[in-house]
Amino acid sequence: KLVKIDLGKNAVVQTIPFGEEIAPNGSYLNDVRVETKTQTAYLTDSGLGAIVVVDLQTGKARRLLAGDRSVTAEKDFALEIGGRKLIGDNGKPPQIHSDGIALDPQNGFLYYHALTGHMLYRIKTAALRDARLTKSELSAQVESMGETAPPDGMVMAPNGKLFLTDLAHSAIVVFDPATKKIAPLITDGRLRWPDSLAW
Repeated sequence: KLVKIDLGKNAVVQTIPFGEEIAPNGSYLNDVRVETKTQTAYLTDSGLGAIVVVDLQTGKARRLLAGDRSVTAEKDFALEIGGRKLIGDNGKPPQIHSDGIALDPQNGFLYYHALTGHMLYRIKTAALRDARLTKSELSAQVESMGETAPPDGMVMAPNGKLFLTDLAHSAIVVFDPATKKIAPLITDGRLRWPDSLAW
C-alpha cells in the first residue's frame, strides 16, 4: 500500500492498497516520487523489475515496463562495496532490479536505475501516464543516459542536476543530463551504503 500522512495533523489521510496485479508475489515496491502537478506517484519494484504509476486522485495503479531491460538487473553484475562483492545466501550475487528514482518536474522526466547495474535510464512522465500506449510503444520511449556507479538513491536538484549515491565508493556524485557527465561531490568512508536522498 501507499500511505499519505498529514504531518501537521500527524494523521494518515489516504491509503491506496495494491493487489496482486500491481504487487505480485516476489515484488518489492521500493522508492517513490510524487509529481504534485499531476497528482501522480511513481514507484520502483526492485524485486521483479517494474515501474508502478498511481493516480493519487482515483487511487488507480498501473504496473508498467515489467520485463523491460531498463528496469531489470544486468546479468552477471556483482555489486562491490569497499572492494568486497555482495553475495546472497545462495552464494551468488543478488539481482536487485529498478530501485532509485528521481523526478525532473521542470522537463517532465522520471530517471531510474537498477541497483545491480551500471545503466541510467529516463522516460517522460507523460508517457507513463498515457494509458493508451502499448507495452512496446512505452518501451520505445525509454532513453538510455549512460553508465554510472550503482546508486541506491537519487534526487533531482532545482538546477536540473541529478544527485546519485555511489555505494561502491561511499560517495555521492552529480550527473548532468545535458552533457551526460558525472562529477564527484563527496567521498567519505562514513557514507556506508548511502541510500535515499531528499532536497
